[in-house]
Amino acid sequence: MGMININKPIKKYSFVSLCIIVVGLFLYQEFDASYKFEYLYSIEKKNVVTRIEYESLFEEATYFTTGYYCENEIPNSYVKPIYSGFTSGFQLVFFWKNDTCVFNHCYGIFEVVNPEGRFLFKKVMVDELMDMKNDTTGDYHYEIEKALF
Repeated sequence: MGMININKPIKKYSFVSLCIIVVGLFLYQEFDASYKFEYLYSIEKKNVVTRIEYESLFEEATYFTTGYYCENEIPNSYVKPIYSGFTSGFQLVFFWKNDTCVFNHCYGIFEVVNPEGRFLFKKVMVDELMDMKNDTTGDYHYEIEKALF
């Protein structure tokens, strides 16, 4: 009597099962993603920045894009704060200069994708950002976020 080699069928089925799980997780992530929108208008209500809170199985992120945005997908043009560490966070003050949104920051790590002339992104000194933050004219919008993990 010979011995039966069961290793090959088990390896084959393990690989197929792993592929099914990976594809299933990808589909779940795509279909279960949630988007929450907040609209931040200029004082004269002419311009808007959309804050998008995105959450999926693999990622939680905040995106800022100019204009009124309500699609359930990541915009082509955005500023995205990157959270890195237990006490990470960001601070943004933005305002409109003509029809261009100017994002100012003094700390935080950001991914800036395709500004396309719709917005400018620049680093400023802390005292300059604090002056903008404490301005009472209503021209500036102030955003701060801190990550717990």
